[in-house]
Amino acid sequence: MPGALLLTAFVVAATVCTPARPYAVISEDEASYLLVAKAVRAGVGFTSTWTPGHPPYTRYPPGFPLVVAITISVLGDPLSAARAVTTVCTLLGLAAVVLWLRSLLGRRAALACAALVACSPLLWRLSGSALSEPLAQLLAITSLLSGERWGTTGRRRWAAAGLLAALLSTAVRVAGVALLAAWVLAMAVGRGGTTRRARLQGGIAAGCALLLSAGGWHLWTARGGEGGGEYARGLASSDFRDLDAPPASLGSLARRAAENAGRYAEGLSDATFHHFGKLGPLEWPARGAVLGLALLGAIVLGRSGRLLAPAWFLAHLAMCLLLPDYEGGRYIYPVLPVLIVCVWEGGRAILPHRARLTVGAVVLLILGGSALRVAVALGRAAPSVPPEMARYLHVARSLQWGPAVVVCRKPCVLALATGLSAVPYPFTRRPEAHLECLRSSGAQWVIVDELGTTASTFLVPVLPALPIVERPYFADEKTRAYRVP
Repeated sequence: MPGALLLTAFVVAATVCTPARPYAVISEDEASYLLVAKAVRAGVGFTSTWTPGHPPYTRYPPGFPLVVAITISVLGDPLSAARAVTTVCTLLGLAAVVLWLRSLLGRRAALACAALVACSPLLWRLSGSALSEPLAQLLAITSLLSGERWGTTGRRRWAAAGLLAALLSTAVRVAGVALLAAWVLAMAVGRGGTTRRARLQGGIAAGCALLLSAGGWHLWTARGGEGGGEYARGLASSDFRDLDAPPASLGSLARRAAENAGRYAEGLSDATFHHFGKLGPLEWPARGAVLGLALLGAIVLGRSGRLLAPAWFLAHLAMCLLLPDYEGGRYIYPVLPVLIVCVWEGGRAILPHRARLTVGAVVLLILGGSALRVAVALGRAAPSVPPEMARYLHVARSLQWGPAVVVCRKPCVLALATGLSAVPYPFTRRPEAHLECLRSSGAQWVIVDELGTTASTFLVPVLPALPIVERPYFADEKTRAYRVP
């Protein structure tokens, strides 16, 4: 109990030390969650209120905006509500990690692994954000906890609770389907089914839950509207940022997986320690050692009959390798506790029994000191708005003298900051597609931004073909707004 209280105090201190971020530095995904939560709170449902015509919102599942909408009733401000939700989910998730690991590893190892999770840079980065990953992780760890209880007792109620938590996680992040797939494997061949018939029934039940999740997502995206089918389109295209790109082939998917493998190798190791980049020539050997321990630990857990956690870990990463958009830490965060457990089990497998306590204490001391140093740095550093984002919002706010529709790169960020309606310009070099975007949205403004390479790649080349006033109405360096007569 003292260890658990100390761990909780550590995470609370980390969250308090992290200063609240202003609206100007939130991401497009965070802005979309806040806008949808406001729409739900206002009684208009899951709609893209920033898009002309207010079409249904289908880009992400409804779970996180719904929870934030409920919290808005208490706190009022959407960003404060989302920050409260993710902070509470982080603390509850850490408690669930301790309970799960006590069943899996024992009391002392559970506290040690939970401390390693608390020292992770990812926890500090996403706790207090407006992203759905902390809620998804809480539900996933709850599912693993129920799965471990099912494995040791064989009681079906634990399996039912685990499947329900996994289903709820898919209502927060689509990636939760990997957890349901792991449940299919665990129930079919794992420790919970004592007979072949029981294993067959369990596998069928988990398969039905997986089909239910897929059916629910299909019905959600079939509503049409903003973002529907985005995952499928991204996977089917060789370049999801280019509508003119050819369909993905086996070769392009293999290249994408190989490129992502290098990125995830770096992201997974960074999730365990803050300063690999400072090790010089030892950086990649150290990263390789951590990843090797994780793989060995996954094998050890699997061979012991505890298939659920390592199967989910590997299935989740395999799915991430095929995703066209790498967002490293966000995609890794849900499986962070499993990563730590796999590294721990890998270390236990290769270390002599007498050396485990000494090595574990040294590792915890190093990681804890590193995390505390980061906490102090976060507490002293005020969030800064990137210059290109400051210019983007400066230009957007110059258009706030009446209702208008703006074609731009980040419509949710713009709509949240200005209250204007906004739509994204199409990622294509075909002028007719941009003309159709202007016509269908009824846009009065087009903003050329510096937020990435998409504007210079897709928007700037077609500007001469668009019905806009030649001189920009307002400009801030290379960010400029053009009037559509």
